[in-house]
Amino acid sequence: MSAGFSWEEMLPFDDPRNDNINMFNSGDWIREMTTSGNGTTKVITAEGAGGQRLYIFPEYDLLIAFTERNYTTPQVSPLFIRESILPILN
Repeated sequence: MSAGFSWEEMLPFDDPRNDNINMFNSGDWIREMTTSGNGTTKVITAEGAGGQRLYIFPEYDLLIAFTERNYTTPQVSPLFIRESILPILN
């Protein structure tokens, strides 16, 4: 991330519509997910066909991209996020 980058410029978190737990807009979601210790964090996702997904965790300056080509079986990214990423976030 560049020193001048601001998550707030990308997505206005003070927008009252962002208080929804799951907000959808053209393949983009704003979710609240449970972290370790039953805390929560906002997660922005962009979801495409076949498992193409981008997860942005603004509170942690963390961005994870998946480039799957998976149309017939369960996709890896939700499982990876749930079992490998969320447990290590405080």
